Amino acid sequence: MTRTEYFAAYQRRRRARFKRAGLCMDCGRKARPGKTYCRKHFKQHVDYARERAAENRRKGLSAPERKKALASLNIFDGRCPICGRKAKRPCVDHKGKKFRGIICSRCNVGLGCARDSIRVLKSMIRYLRGNR
Repeated sequence: MTRTEYFAAYQRRRRARFKRAGLCMDCGRKARPGKTYCRKHFKQHVDYARERAAENRRKGLSAPERKKALASLNIFDGRCPICGRKAKRPCVDHKGKKFRGIICSRCNVGLGCARDSIRVLKSMIRYLRGNR
């Protein structure tokens, strides 16, 4: 079991425990009936979910691409395949708006600055090797 799978299972068990007790997962107060958050925190979590959905729509990810994104997150154990740092968000091709994988924000910015060009990236590598 990967770390990501273990954490997801832990969160499911934790959510079920709080829901059975009728308590908010964030503050421990009485939760809304059938929910895992009190009125204050429920609004925060709904807003967060809406924000993430809007971000996916802005990036143009369809439902199958989101599934592909989650699968790639599990393959690399939640790590960026380029640098190994923790990665959270899907990376979208800056030109074609197609899903490319899940990488960290620094690597995504680097690819964007290089205009997704292999030629530019190769010249950057030559520059780095020449200045050592």
